[in-house]
Amino acid sequence: MNLPHSRTFPSHQRIRVSVSQNLRRKVRRSAPGPRYPAWLALVYTILALPRALAQPVLVAPPPVVNAPISVNFDPAPEEDREPGADPDDAMESSASTPRNFNPLVWGPFTLHPSVSYTFTHSTGMPIRGGRQEDSIVQSVTPSISINIGRRWVASYTPSLVFYSNEELDDRLQHTASLSGNAQFDIWSFSLGQNFSMSSESRSETATQTDQKHISTSLSAARAIGRDWSLQLQVSQSIADQSGYEDAQGGSRSWSTMNWLNYHLAPRISLAGGVGAGYVDVSSGTDMTHEQLQGRITFGLSQKLSASLNAGVEIRQFLDTDKGSLINPLFGLSVSYAATERTTLGLAASRNISTSFFRNQVTENTSVTATFTQQIFNRLALNMSASYTTTDYEATTSAVSTSRKDENLAYRASLSTAVYRRGSFSVFYARSENLSNSSGFDYASNQTGFSFSFGY
Repeated sequence: MNLPHSRTFPSHQRIRVSVSQNLRRKVRRSAPGPRYPAWLALVYTILALPRALAQPVLVAPPPVVNAPISVNFDPAPEEDREPGADPDDAMESSASTPRNFNPLVWGPFTLHPSVSYTFTHSTGMPIRGGRQEDSIVQSVTPSISINIGRRWVASYTPSLVFYSNEELDDRLQHTASLSGNAQFDIWSFSLGQNFSMSSESRSETATQTDQKHISTSLSAARAIGRDWSLQLQVSQSIADQSGYEDAQGGSRSWSTMNWLNYHLAPRISLAGGVGAGYVDVSSGTDMTHEQLQGRITFGLSQKLSASLNAGVEIRQFLDTDKGSLINPLFGLSVSYAATERTTLGLAASRNISTSFFRNQVTENTSVTATFTQQIFNRLALNMSASYTTTDYEATTSAVSTSRKDENLAYRASLSTAVYRRGSFSVFYARSENLSNSSGFDYASNQTGFSFSFGY
């Protein structure tokens, strides 16, 4: 949710905010320390429960990623920083320095509690057996994020989801993450750990699908001379899905993707990358893959920036008579700030990933356009539209599939700030899935509102 920033306030309001922040800094520096014990701060944090989280996706289109299996949780990718720059600068400005005063500070720990409530009326939700049903969906989502010094951030978000339709099961969903970075001489290291457990209606399975996912990513970067830099990354992903017919059960994957960057000009960077991976499927065909890609990142001006990567993947299927699968890969990201209040975005990608179904992989191609407009310094309008195609390929000659899906999704939301720390939004979304296999067609509409409050 993009809300109006403080820079859009009138000049006399900015002066008052600046003076207020300076006074708070002086008070904190001169104060002898917290006057309450640590256990009381913890109790207060649990009772406060405030901060915003977006509503759960009721009908999720196939995932949009630039490369299969590879996951990057670095909050500030190394290729976006100048060679040799200290990652503390980005972490300190975005994570450890809150925009508003936060009383929940104890030594190196800064707590950001929050809570949100979302009400959604959904029509045409895919249910078991290819049926579509209507339902009211309500979610209550408390969350807490903890900044540990300037380098580490930990968060935990449970979410209670209630359905009015008895065909759908109420769920308690969980999301947790830990990320941080370190600097050793000329090397910058980043570590990310994510966990999620959810149950949502998916376009791929056309039913409510239980999912568990654990991801770990470790990356390292360093400058080589004045114009070159190196970026290395290894990842592990553990996934498990259930609740539908012919489920592949789960998978474990290990992968690496490594880039050599050349800074051609202040706003232009070129890179070449190589990667490889192994996927162990619990109930299906194991596989290996290799990737070769090139990338260009440039900014034509302060308003326009873009990144394009393209290459090829070769995927082998183990212990089967199926030949190797050779597919092109690409990713595109364009951002254009037309004015201070208007931003346009365009993203496109093609990738190969393990299917939810046994002995299958998916070839995914997607295009997404976004539009953001600030209105009267009080409202933020966000609109998006995406088109995704998914082709299913068998990993063994014993399985035959010719399924192909086309998914078209729209979303529009209007949001505003409430009492500085809160936000309120109304939204409308639509998702249509067309498939040449029976039981996977649907058209779903979601209308609702969301309120959040937090530090």
